[in-house]
Amino acid sequence: MSELENRIRDKSLLSKITTPEKLIPLFEETEKRILNVGFSGFTPVGYPKVMPLVIADYVEKNNLKGKWHFNLFVGASMGAEIEDRWAELELTNMRWPYQTAKVLNKKINDGSIKMGDKHLSMFSQDFLYGYYTKDCGGGLDIAIIEASSIDENGNIILAGSVGAAPEFITMADKIIVEINTHNPSFEGMHDIFVSDIPPYKKIIPITDVRQRIGTPFVPTDKSKIVGIIECDYYFGCGIANNNKTFTNPELCVVTDGTVHNLEKTIEKQGVILENSEFIDLANGEKKLQDEIIDTISGSTNFIFAGIMVIVAILVVIVNISYMRDRRSEWCLYSSIGYSRKAVYYSILREMLFVFVTALLTAAVVSIILMKLLDIFLITELGLTCLYFIPETLIEILCAYIALFGILQIPVRFEIYKIKTIDAIDDDM
Repeated sequence: MSELENRIRDKSLLSKITTPEKLIPLFEETEKRILNVGFSGFTPVGYPKVMPLVIADYVEKNNLKGKWHFNLFVGASMGAEIEDRWAELELTNMRWPYQTAKVLNKKINDGSIKMGDKHLSMFSQDFLYGYYTKDCGGGLDIAIIEASSIDENGNIILAGSVGAAPEFITMADKIIVEINTHNPSFEGMHDIFVSDIPPYKKIIPITDVRQRIGTPFVPTDKSKIVGIIECDYYFGCGIANNNKTFTNPELCVVTDGTVHNLEKTIEKQGVILENSEFIDLANGEKKLQDEIIDTISGSTNFIFAGIMVIVAILVVIVNISYMRDRRSEWCLYSSIGYSRKAVYYSILREMLFVFVTALLTAAVVSIILMKLLDIFLITELGLTCLYFIPETLIEILCAYIALFGILQIPVRFEIYKIKTIDAIDDDM
């Protein structure tokens, strides 16, 4: 049994295996009306690579340029080798919702191809409304989907991306499946969840990166699958040399922990990843948090230092004013028999009381402000607020202790200036 047949676990669909050339008649209707066609993929990942090029070859070979036209819908951009080829052959009549190809971009700007721009987060939802194809019933004539495999019930397991593929599979009258047998299976990678359309839309109940709320496949009406073809194209990331070696020191492959030889699995496909890091999902979450903390730590340290400088200046000013106002009182203590040491300890107790009061007041105010931010901003973004970070608390305490020590210097100078009342009268 071939690898393609192994990837199709619903054996009733084996009869749908065919060649892309035999599926060309499905597109001939476009000579009478513009067909609405949807491709899977999100950027140059997971888009169909065989059927679109076979269509382009057929049009070029049979001098059909300018006679075949399609309204093309993709989850985002896709491979320029298809985008630009279709644009040159005038196959693309209208393109939604995003593209990055140079030839296509030029033809959009000169008005020969129509372009609809839509925020990618809203495109899939609007497509389910039938908004983009409302003039012809709100559906999709044909969806061409790159898949890893098909499960026992005929559901499509997508390849390297999701994009708007679930919506296209739902809305299409006919589905052509390209099973990529050169890439390892992506089964288990995706969590497919299609929310209801407004006004019945509900919250997406995800609170943890390890949580799954959908299915690893796209629920598919297998009766709409009209053809299954094999795709033997590679998919890789990085900069490839002639030996199919990909160099990307920042590439991080995240697994669920069940695949322990992913690097060897990829190498068996003829692709070597150099300087790449393989981590599991739990460590990936920690790595992401560490990267975020590293990114903002410089700014937070700068803010912390600035606040400490301001507080230090204010405390020094208050401390100097305090000593100036209390000098006469200390002289009185000295006149009635108190030693300089006793006066100093009295000053020290008062300063400690002021510092502790200030520290507790600042802590209460900070917690209240943090709680308000947590309720009205941080929680709304789906983030978690940490109220107590031991490292930061230690830094604050050390800064206050250092400041308290520095303020002893002017106090010591003032202590040695203390005179009794008799001595002051003599000087006068």
